[in-house]
Amino acid sequence: SDYGRPALDARHRVIVEGALSAPWGLRVTPFLIVSSSRPFNIIIGRDLNGDTIFTERPALASNSTAPQNRVATRWGTFDLNPAPGARVIQRNYGEGPFFAAVNLRVSKTISLNEIDSLFSSPRPRSKDKEESPYKLTLSVQAQNLFNRTNNDLPVGNLSSPFFGQSTATLGGYGEGNRSSAGNRRITGQIKIEF
Repeated sequence: SDYGRPALDARHRVIVEGALSAPWGLRVTPFLIVSSSRPFNIIIGRDLNGDTIFTERPALASNSTAPQNRVATRWGTFDLNPAPGARVIQRNYGEGPFFAAVNLRVSKTISLNEIDSLFSSPRPRSKDKEESPYKLTLSVQAQNLFNRTNNDLPVGNLSSPFFGQSTATLGGYGEGNRSSAGNRRITGQIKIEF
């Protein structure tokens, strides 16, 4: 009797990733993720049935809805005080914003022999000489490269002054990965293999 979409029901998701070899021995690894909007619950924010649980949902407004109980939103016009037996909206009735982010990693791996040749005078190398087992990898990674603001689900409480507004952003890969930091994040990494 209480049917609705699951909270993580993003109907469409596209993920594109790859690895490319670029000039100067650079390795470029792009990662694109786009997902359609997720649903969120719209509630009245009052306990209408006396069970001390404030999750009652409104009904869609009709011609008989009193003006003081009528609230118009972009998700529809709701009746905040539905009559007993009135059909309330389904669970997770609202649609939140979609998510999109482009992440990019650029790295370069060099052997100890290459590092040594940068700081010493040139000397002939034997073709048969094995490459050093010691390697240094330098990399830079950008999350949300284009700094797109990915808002979290809006507040679904019709009694809240923040109803319909997102009060947090999503980081990483969306779906509840809230981030209080800025949207774009750039990190560097140094890795030594031996």
